[in-house]
Amino acid sequence: YDGGTLAADGLSSTVPADVTAGGEVWTCTVMADDGATYGEGVEATATVTSTVPTWTAVWSHGLASAPPGSLVLDGGWLDQYASTAYDRAAWVQPSDWNVIYIPVARSSTTLEAVEVDVYVPPHATIGVFPRGAQNGYNGVEDYFAFGSSGSTGGMSVGYGGWSDGCCAADGNVELVRDLPGFAASIWHTVRVEYDLQVPEVRFFLDGQPVYATQDIPATSMAPDYVQLRANTRCCSVAADVAWTNLVVYEGRRASPDCVQFAQGDATWAFCSDRRPWGAAREACESLGGDLASIPDGGTDAWVNARRGELGMVSEYMWIGFNDIDAEGAWSWIDGSDATYAGWSGNEPNDGLGTVAEDCGAYRNDLGGWFDASCARSFGYICRIP
Repeated sequence: YDGGTLAADGLSSTVPADVTAGGEVWTCTVMADDGATYGEGVEATATVTSTVPTWTAVWSHGLASAPPGSLVLDGGWLDQYASTAYDRAAWVQPSDWNVIYIPVARSSTTLEAVEVDVYVPPHATIGVFPRGAQNGYNGVEDYFAFGSSGSTGGMSVGYGGWSDGCCAADGNVELVRDLPGFAASIWHTVRVEYDLQVPEVRFFLDGQPVYATQDIPATSMAPDYVQLRANTRCCSVAADVAWTNLVVYEGRRASPDCVQFAQGDATWAFCSDRRPWGAAREACESLGGDLASIPDGGTDAWVNARRGELGMVSEYMWIGFNDIDAEGAWSWIDGSDATYAGWSGNEPNDGLGTVAEDCGAYRNDLGGWFDASCARSFGYICRIP
C-alpha cells in the first residue's frame, strides 16, 4: 500500500504477449492495508473487456460469375464478364463506368461489414458502395463509398447521391481522399464496417484501418445493393478491374468496456465505449443494472472522483436523467427522487431551441451536468444493484 495515491506498488500495465483482442475479460484486484489492523482494507476490482465486435459471414460470392439477381450496366464501350484475371477467377470490368448492382443478404443486427478483393491497373479507378439504392441510371442514390481517386490514386471516402436521378452530382460529398496504403497492379482487400446505431463507418485496406467517421448520415445508408464500379482515368484504354470474394458480415457487439467500483449497496460501472443514450442503457441492462441515478451531492462528488481516477474527466458520460416524456420534467429512469440536480451553469437549455436535448450527461470537465441529444454517442455510467 502506497499511502493513498492512485499508483500501487508493484502493479504493471504490461499485457502478456499471448493475449489478443477478442473478448477477453481481465480482472485486477488490489488489497489496500489501512495500517490499523493487518489484513483489513478495501478491495477494489476493475474489469476491462475487449470491445472488438465478433463478425459472422451472412452472405458471400466468389464473383467467378455474376451473382444471382445482379444488374449489370455498361456505361462505356465494353461489356463486363467473368474470367480468369491476374491469376484469379474474377468478375472483370473493362470499361469506363462499368457497374454491377448485387443484391445481398443483410445483417439482422445494426453492425454490418462488406469486404471484397480487387485488382486495379494503374490507369483505372474503382468504387465500392456497401449500401445504396439504384437511381435508374448508372449510379446510386443514398450511398456511401470507398474508392480510389485523386492525383495519386489513393483511396477516398464519400457519400450522397444524384439529385435528379441521373447525372447532377450536387448531392455528393467527399470526406477525404488520397488515403495511404493503396497501390496499383496488386490485389487489395477492401473492407467497410458500419454501425447503423451511431452511425459510424470504419474503412480498412488489407486489414489495416485507414479512416473512420461519424459524418456520414444514416440517410446515406440505403440497404438495397452492394455496387462495384470501375472507371478509367482516360477513355481510350480498358479499365480491366477485377473483383473476387465479396462477403457480407454481421457483427455482434462485445461486452461494454467498463471499470467497476463498489459503493454503498451497489456496483458502479464507468464505461468508456461510446454509445447513444438508448444503447448505453441497453449496455447497462446487460450488466444487470441501468444508467446511474445521482441522488445527492455526496454521490455526485464520489462519481467525479472516480472519473478523475480513471482519466475520464475529459469524456462526456451519460446518466439516467432525462425529460423524454415531458419537456422540462426531468426524472430518473429508476423512478428515484429527483430533488437533487447537478446542472452546470445555464443548463439544461434544450439546445437553445435548435435541437431536442432530452438526455442528461456529465460534462467533459468537472463543471456539472448538461442536456444533450439522446442520439449523440458518449461514455456512460451504470448502477448495478
